[in-house]
Amino acid sequence: MTDDTDETKERGVLVRQSTEKTEREFKRKFLWKSCCMELDKRAVLFFSQLALSFVIILFCMTMLILNQDCSTFSRWSPVVTFMVGIWFPQPQLRES
Repeated sequence: MTDDTDETKERGVLVRQSTEKTEREFKRKFLWKSCCMELDKRAVLFFSQLALSFVIILFCMTMLILNQDCSTFSRWSPVVTFMVGIWFPQPQLRES
């Protein structure tokens, strides 16, 4: 009877150690720490890219609207197209 409880305790300790190691690796890999908070690297990078892309598209669209000269269209429309192309995935045919 004591052998079963000893084995169960040992397994519990091993599982707890494994879980703690996994949590430490996750925090090291995906979290940025400062003095007062922890931030997820992936979320910070995503929202930074999203905000910068939005500002670039907004600026280019404003320049397209404000400038009436046709030569400026060749300057700003490719940038808008490029930014849209980055965010939308390539179309794919899927077999059912």
